[in-house]
Amino acid sequence: MAALINGQSLEDVVFQALDLSGHVARSAVLWDAAALANGSAVFLQSARTVGRRVRYSVELRPASLIERVAVQDALARRLAGVLELVTSDAPARVLLGTLEEATVGMPAGPIDNPLYLLDLVFNVPDPRRYDVETQLRALSSTPVAVPVGAGATAPRIVLFGAATAVVNPVVHLYRGDGELAASLELVTSLGSNTWLDIDCQSEWVYRVASGVATLALEVVAGGAFPIFSAEDASTVAGPFPRVGLSSASGTPTGVALWRRTW
Repeated sequence: MAALINGQSLEDVVFQALDLSGHVARSAVLWDAAALANGSAVFLQSARTVGRRVRYSVELRPASLIERVAVQDALARRLAGVLELVTSDAPARVLLGTLEEATVGMPAGPIDNPLYLLDLVFNVPDPRRYDVETQLRALSSTPVAVPVGAGATAPRIVLFGAATAVVNPVVHLYRGDGELAASLELVTSLGSNTWLDIDCQSEWVYRVASGVATLALEVVAGGAFPIFSAEDASTVAGPFPRVGLSSASGTPTGVALWRRTW
C-alpha cells in the first residue's frame, strides 16, 4: 500500500504497510460515573473514541553505517509534530497522527551493505479520516446542499454584513428531505466591514468589525449550532442536508467551511 505523509510520497522507501488498526465507525456509547456534591454518584452517558496505531516498515540505504544516524535524524525532523497520513485506498482523506515509535531492524546480509529497516509507529488519537481539501459553499437565502461524509462535522460559518444592514440573521439547516433540522437565531445588525465568525465546533461566535474580532456569544438568541451529519442525508449519495439564511431585513450572505469525516 502506497503512503503519503504530509503530502510527501514514501513509495520509494516504504517496504510494506504492516498494520492499520482501529475503526472508523461511530464511537461506542459508554457510561461514566460523575460525583455530585452532598450526594451519591450518578451515571452519565458519554462517547469515547478509540484511536488508531498506524505502523510502516521503511527501507533505508545510507551510504555507510556511519551515516545511519544522520539519516535517522533527518527523517525524525521531517516527521515532527502532527502529520497527515494518506493511504492509497483513500487518497482524498487523511488521518492526523504523531510519531510514537521508531525502531531500527538490521536484516541479515553482508556488513558492507548498509540496508536496514526502520519501523515507524504513528499514534492517531482520532480514528476518523478527514477531507484533504476543505469544503466551501456560498450561503444565501436559497438553501444550498452541503455534502457530508459518514460521520458528523461541525462547520465554520461566516455571515457577512452589507451597506444595507443585515438585521437578526438566522442560519437554517434542512434535512435531505427538506424538513427543517435546526436553526441558529442571532440578534445583531451587520453593516459594512462587519461580519460574524461562527465556530460550530466550540459553539463560539466572534463579531469582526474593521478586522478586529471580539467574542459575541450574546448575539445567540436561540436554536442550535448546525452540525452536518449523514443522518440528515437521504442516502450516502444524497440528497444531502442544505443550509440557507434568512433575516429580519437586509440581504443575508455568507460562507460555510468544513472538512467531511469518515
